[in-house]
Amino acid sequence: MIIRNIDLTGNGIAIRLHKPVLDEFPYINTKFVRLPDKQEINSQKPTSDLVIIGTPTYKHIQHLLYAINYYPYVLCEKPVGNSYAQLLSLKQEICNTNCACFVNYQLRYLPIVSDMLTYSKENTVKSVSIKYRSNARMGNQFPEWYLDYKMGGGILYSLLSHIIDLINFLGFGIVDNFEFEYKKKLSPIPMNEISIHGNAVSGVPIEISIDTKKDYDQFIIELSGDNTKKNYDFIGNCTVGNGLCQYKNGALSSKNASPWRLGFRMLISALLNSAKESNLATIDDAIKVHYVLSYIISNCI
Repeated sequence: MIIRNIDLTGNGIAIRLHKPVLDEFPYINTKFVRLPDKQEINSQKPTSDLVIIGTPTYKHIQHLLYAINYYPYVLCEKPVGNSYAQLLSLKQEICNTNCACFVNYQLRYLPIVSDMLTYSKENTVKSVSIKYRSNARMGNQFPEWYLDYKMGGGILYSLLSHIIDLINFLGFGIVDNFEFEYKKKLSPIPMNEISIHGNAVSGVPIEISIDTKKDYDQFIIELSGDNTKKNYDFIGNCTVGNGLCQYKNGALSSKNASPWRLGFRMLISALLNSAKESNLATIDDAIKVHYVLSYIISNCI
């Protein structure tokens, strides 16, 4: 894969994450483009090698339907649209093109994930516990779509999708019929926090707890084996002795500590250097994520 020219879309994550990280790579040229919301007859074919779709979730599908017909490579922000049905239809459209379409599930690329995979191979994992805390949902300065789950707002699409993909990547695919709790009085759909209890396909118990209205940051995954227990700190990118690892708000998004920035940098490095990189998330991976999200939503409304 030879990629030298990259088009960027959107004025949110593209500015905060995509552009700054891509500027770290030599010989990469970037420019911002505006993708049409629908197919245009006689559209001029772009000359760039790759487009990164960073528009809001509710615009993903319409922009992807254009991009897969005009770019050889597409990288879309998670979770790729906002419904399971959309993804199934999109997959067929992608199969009708020569485009290689990937999804930005960058947590897979964090160095600490390799340690987790090693632990899983050397031990029989008995349980998986994930804690995520931040103040990301504090305040009122949010775009309209960010507050509406139908447009891709809320923690299901922004955070839980990342965690579900990571669980799948580690080999603990979560199945339906799990239980979940949230503050139903505040919203019919989980928007700020959720706790999930269920089993992986293998039967391993999984617990996920997300709360985005805390006065500290925390992102810990605990793997428990027969006689051992390991806690992996995704902010510090290290193994720790206990599950506290609480940081001041902002650590999750800071330039130096951000797992999103580090993971995206490593994903881009893999994308630039190998067309056969097996760790890249695909539309099939996005479908697996949406399967779980759709289960939650269908049991809320």
